[in-house]
Amino acid sequence: MDYKITEEYKDTRVDKFVRKKYQGLKLGEIFKYLRTKKIKVNGKKVEGRYRLQVGDVVNVFLREGATKEKEFIKLSEKEMKYLKNGIVYEDERILIFDKKPNMVMHKGSGHDYGLSEMLKAYTKNMSFTFVNRI
Repeated sequence: MDYKITEEYKDTRVDKFVRKKYQGLKLGEIFKYLRTKKIKVNGKKVEGRYRLQVGDVVNVFLREGATKEKEFIKLSEKEMKYLKNGIVYEDERILIFDKKPNMVMHKGSGHDYGLSEMLKAYTKNMSFTFVNRI
């Protein structure tokens, strides 16, 4: 699998990039795959600390099923409406959401997903992070 780097991942360490894309990989495995050339950048061996640049291509050569790539959850129309109604402000960098007290923030016991996963799917950004109680 090849990943062309955009502005979103500019200056990100290659090991951190791979970890974001493949949740099933342990950090030790990522470094092993970098050493054994199963993960390359622009077709060349690099160290984990290599910082990605716009236009770089990360090449991942792993057998089918060896990793689990992160995927966004599928939002229903009802969930999309809930999110849109709760968004107080949104631009390309910031999203302010009015979370109701009974809304689960993260997946866990009895919950397949929470607001965290819903907003990542809504923004199509796995790197989406949160600041609470502004």
